[in-house]
Amino acid sequence: MCMSKSKPTPEVFEINIDKIVYGGDGLGRHDGQTVFVPFGAPGDHLRVRVIESKRNFKRAVIDEIITSSPMRRPAPCEHFGICGGCQIQHLNYEAQLETKVGFIRESLRRMGHIDWTEAIPIIHGEEWAYRARAQFKIDHRNQKVGFYRASSHAVEDIASCPLLRSELNEELAQLRENRNSFQTINEAVIAAGNQEISRRYGNSDEAAIVTQTVGELNYRFDANTFFQVNPGLLEKMVDVAIGNARGELAVDLYCGVGLFTVPLSKQFQEVIGVEGNERSARFAAENVSLNGSENVSIYASSIEDWLIKNSGGDHEVDFLLLDPPRVGIEPGALSDIIAMKPLSVAYVSCDPTTLSRDLRSFMSGGYSIQSITAIDLFPQTFHVETCVRLKK
Repeated sequence: MCMSKSKPTPEVFEINIDKIVYGGDGLGRHDGQTVFVPFGAPGDHLRVRVIESKRNFKRAVIDEIITSSPMRRPAPCEHFGICGGCQIQHLNYEAQLETKVGFIRESLRRMGHIDWTEAIPIIHGEEWAYRARAQFKIDHRNQKVGFYRASSHAVEDIASCPLLRSELNEELAQLRENRNSFQTINEAVIAAGNQEISRRYGNSDEAAIVTQTVGELNYRFDANTFFQVNPGLLEKMVDVAIGNARGELAVDLYCGVGLFTVPLSKQFQEVIGVEGNERSARFAAENVSLNGSENVSIYASSIEDWLIKNSGGDHEVDFLLLDPPRVGIEPGALSDIIAMKPLSVAYVSCDPTTLSRDLRSFMSGGYSIQSITAIDLFPQTFHVETCVRLKK
């Protein structure tokens, strides 16, 4: 007689959550081993069930909240914990801000070996209805429209998202109503400007152009180009990054559609913007012209190629602004940037781990950190924007 093997009984134990780590998981220790618990909150006492066990750590899910953290709140969104868009809705907003400053300090220490003891102020705005851009997923087989579930390509059916501005929730409602008209399309990217809406369906290059005002400046872009999702904080972010910096030459690497390039043109005699995405570079040139800046040169080039051709130039760079993608600055480009010896640097980053790695290189190259400021562009998620000002 063949006997079927029974599944092993999952390991269950009680644990205290000490902190939230970058990525959003709660962290505690059991029998000397690190345990990661999604949706845990610092101060929680939990009964958890292990779902993954490695030599150095375990992953577990919450079976019971025995004692609730004072930082914890009921998540306002019914999809929280299933939808992959948010990780820390269960923390009150003050705790979210404190947690994100902790992400930056921990990354500086662990990745950059930088013990920053001074204050890290965090700039924030509305915690809800802030997103002006969304990527909706369409599942025709199951008649669902929404966002991917966490760690999955399955679509969570969502009628309304509390992170979206009202006009994007209206777009979501229309997409749900008319989804049968998009039988060959499984994605819609929607971007809102001051008045207009830009829509990209599937892989189409077609998208209307919108205008977003930031302070006294205007920026044109479309749903095919990157623009920050939280326009309500952009004026403050630009001010943190540039401040009262002035001089003869400023260089803006990874300049996108010119968010920083245009305001730099008002404070420097000459500005150079470099962007690897040709579509974004075209918008950058258009935005420079739109705002009456005649002292700017935009180069549609990879950062590495532009640096190879220009890092040995005779012109002293007074101010260098860096806003790289999540992976940070490419190693070869970073050494060329430091070799340029800009007098001042502003590094804007959406990932504190790669930021900290790159800062270590700047400090080894003779730079010192002047200030570190966090900007909470992405409430309810683990993501945080950081601006670091450095001097040679």
